[in-house]
Amino acid sequence: MPVIKDRILALYGELTSAESLRPTEELNKTFSDLVQLSCTTPEHIATDLLSDEELHQIIPHLRNLCSEGESHLEMFWTNTIVADEYPSFVLEQFPYYNNYVRLTELEYRALSLTSKCVMKKILFVGCGPLPLSSILLAQKYGLIVDNIDKNSRAVVTSRKLVHRLGIGDVVKIIQADAASYPKYSQYDAIFLASLVGLDPGEKQAIIARIQSNMKEGGLLVVRTAHGLRTLLYPPVDVGLITGLTAQVIIQPMNEVVNSVIILEKPYVNLLNELVVEDKTTPQTALRFRQFCMEMISEVYHAHYDPAYHFDIAHAEDIYTHDHSNLFVIRHNDEVLAVAAIRPYDHQYGVSDGQYGERAGSIWRFFIKPQYEMLGLEERMQASIASFATSVGFTHVCAQEQRGVPGVLQKYMKTGYRVTYESNDRFGTVHFEKALETPRD
Repeated sequence: MPVIKDRILALYGELTSAESLRPTEELNKTFSDLVQLSCTTPEHIATDLLSDEELHQIIPHLRNLCSEGESHLEMFWTNTIVADEYPSFVLEQFPYYNNYVRLTELEYRALSLTSKCVMKKILFVGCGPLPLSSILLAQKYGLIVDNIDKNSRAVVTSRKLVHRLGIGDVVKIIQADAASYPKYSQYDAIFLASLVGLDPGEKQAIIARIQSNMKEGGLLVVRTAHGLRTLLYPPVDVGLITGLTAQVIIQPMNEVVNSVIILEKPYVNLLNELVVEDKTTPQTALRFRQFCMEMISEVYHAHYDPAYHFDIAHAEDIYTHDHSNLFVIRHNDEVLAVAAIRPYDHQYGVSDGQYGERAGSIWRFFIKPQYEMLGLEERMQASIASFATSVGFTHVCAQEQRGVPGVLQKYMKTGYRVTYESNDRFGTVHFEKALETPRD
């Protein structure tokens, strides 16, 4: 351990004695040696080193030196890339390019497993002059990424880079302070760079600001560090974060420098503010149509087909009769779920003659994937059952495609049973449920 401590102090001395932290061959080696030492020192040794009083005293200054050096390095490489005839090739020569590739892949895979919806809008907080993570998220994973940074020079430089790479339409750079940015609620996932808030208290304050303004169900990806890597970046204490639930914690033991924490803002207020409306409410049919087509595109990967979607286009006519209805669950102007019911029309012939005119058929029961964990199926089924019994139905039936995620959940947990599984090209499953007859 004394050898490692002496080496850390020697590297720190090289950085503090340098006239400038702009990249030179000597400084690049110093930073590279510090990174290598931080990533290869075993955890039990790192714990002892970090409790050493002499090292403890220099860590805040060392982090500032690393931050300044990283900024100079990124600025140098961005200007070099922008000026070159082959910018994409030069970008891949950036010394830590492969580290960012591995880190971004870890984050993307973890997000994909954690997120309950298709990620559409991403924000990266603290992009710096070289927004490499956002570039990789756009180029490798097809995401649209907004970026904010409070440093005007970094913003101007990074804008030049993304335009030079031809991705300025999907990687947008905005000058803004993380502590006062007003649009956190617009994003499905927010990345917080490791160098935003070098002091743990400052970082916790920024996380609290993001948490209070991000949308319920949104994800926060916090880059941090563990072990001796905390010489370079400040650690984040998950136990001090309030209002967010930790979903994933990744602490790489290889050459990837950063740790990653993915947190979710739970649904609290949204559940208390839901509105359930039906055909009697103005604009309901319009919301119903638009949401159905959105879900058909996202869930079934299909487009409008008059043969299959006639009822959607003519929802006002089909679902506004005495024995028909359509339902919309929304929060403010966002639709979360829809469904419709009409008299069973014997289209499939599975239950012909069994119920006569006493059965209702459920159509277009869609729930936005990110809200499937909220129990919306129970709330929707309660609305359907209430209407069905009021018009004299004794049973309700439904048909769904077997391969669609969440099909069983929507029906089996609310009292339905499977009556038939067909072998048609859609893999149609038939459900039914007997309704309780109101007592006189």
